[in-house]
Amino acid sequence: MSDRRPTEYPFILGLEKKTDVIPGHFSDVMQFKTNNNWIVKEFRRYDDLYLFRKQIKSEDDILRVHGRRLNTFIPEHHLIFGTNDKGEKIGFIAMRKVIGEDLSRMNTVSKELVGQLEDTLSAAVELYRLTAEALGNGYFPDLFPPQEDMTVRFGNMMWGKVEDKLGLYTVDTFPLLSMSDAENISRRLVLAVKSFESEKGVKISPEFVEKITRELIEIDKNHKRGR
Repeated sequence: MSDRRPTEYPFILGLEKKTDVIPGHFSDVMQFKTNNNWIVKEFRRYDDLYLFRKQIKSEDDILRVHGRRLNTFIPEHHLIFGTNDKGEKIGFIAMRKVIGEDLSRMNTVSKELVGQLEDTLSAAVELYRLTAEALGNGYFPDLFPPQEDMTVRFGNMMWGKVEDKLGLYTVDTFPLLSMSDAENISRRLVLAVKSFESEKGVKISPEFVEKITRELIEIDKNHKRGR
């Protein structure tokens, strides 16, 4: 390990260019795990660097290239492939910690949060459009994770601060949903909006919801015409 690298995060310099997954040992990963400003998620399915690159790294590249707007709502993160405390090879993502509250658990929300939720959804639709055009398949972040009561809700988002910046952050970005199914996304989006309005006591502009669902359907129509 180079002595020129910062002692607090010994592999951050190599990750800044994001040209590849950076190999790391458990002692390296612990630099993030023991720092309160970071959280570390383990991807136990990936015990092979090739598989980790194939899905997690490739999806991070998709976000970096086609999801620049959406990335403004995702905390700084770094990908590492290394060993855990048991010596098992595992992929890791280290992400800046959001100090705040899970959106799905909040009882009341501000107008500012609603505005940022709309901005996040618009950015997600943009990602879907750009990936459908460039890759032949639309990608969409998992903003409607499964719920125990089977209700469709917005999720994988937190309202809080990363360092001193307050905002709505998308905190569970992988895997991306590769579905190219605008009707399904639109249906879940409308159901999530209804749950959000009912549980939080706020309104999301019906015109906005109609606009982005119409955009999703139009993206698929244009994509199918171009085949």
